[in-house]
Amino acid sequence: PDLTAAPSIALGTANASVLDMAEAYATLADHGRHGRHVLVEKVTKDGAEIELPERTTEQAVSREAADTTTAVLRSVVEGGTGTAAQTVGRPAVGKTGTAEEDRAAWFAGYTPDLASVVAVMGQNPDTGAQTPLYGALGLARVNGGGVPAETWAAYTEAALRSSPVQEFDLQTAPGSDEEDELLVDENADGGTDPSSSSAPDTSPDASPDATPGTTPDGSAPPTPGTNTGGTTGGDTTGGTDEGPVSVPDGTANG
Repeated sequence: PDLTAAPSIALGTANASVLDMAEAYATLADHGRHGRHVLVEKVTKDGAEIELPERTTEQAVSREAADTTTAVLRSVVEGGTGTAAQTVGRPAVGKTGTAEEDRAAWFAGYTPDLASVVAVMGQNPDTGAQTPLYGALGLARVNGGGVPAETWAAYTEAALRSSPVQEFDLQTAPGSDEEDELLVDENADGGTDPSSSSAPDTSPDASPDATPGTTPDGSAPPTPGTNTGGTTGGDTTGGTDEGPVSVPDGTANG
């Protein structure tokens, strides 16, 4: 209710759960079509299956806008902060997000047929306050391009192991490929490719440290310990995993 149209919104002033983020990224994966997550696959009574309400979708953003965003996010996995996600072994895009002082780390990604989000959050078990993840899992630090991206890749690879590999079918905005072509030409002359920069992981708008607890879209994560239908995490004490939450074509696995 207190959300204002101010520049700070990009740094995480809105609360969003892991499930919210999975639903949002599934909208991009489905070419801009948004559908609410569904936790019930079927209902039976006395051995007979009960017909469920038809699931509807709406074009939340244009296909061109969604597909152009997907094209941009490819660089994150191909040569940016999310290269660990390449081990999924199929076309994938995504975005890393790391909160200030490593209090939370996210990876939101998708293939053409499955969107999943993994979040790791630090919490003081006594006060419930967010705490840095330094030392969690035996690591010096936890950022979005590390454990979350690795977990996302392992989960997605296993979930789609029996499914054929699909390529992205994108209808991008006119001229959106021109910058990529320019970068290739510059690199041929000894230029530096920004997508392969070794700069530290930051918020999605590439700002320095974002507001504590930001998600891959810049939104604040849910209160640690909240079970967001389909998650596999409980209380998120130092370094436990809140996800993954998956939304194939916008539908969450319960």
